[in-house]
Amino acid sequence: MELFYQTMKSQLVLLLFVTSIAT
Repeated sequence: MELFYQTMKSQLVLLLFVTSIAT
């Protein structure tokens, strides 16, 4: 379960990063 949370967090950070670049 911890791995799942870690991956989710990683994906969220990546999404935020991409959104910042796109804006």
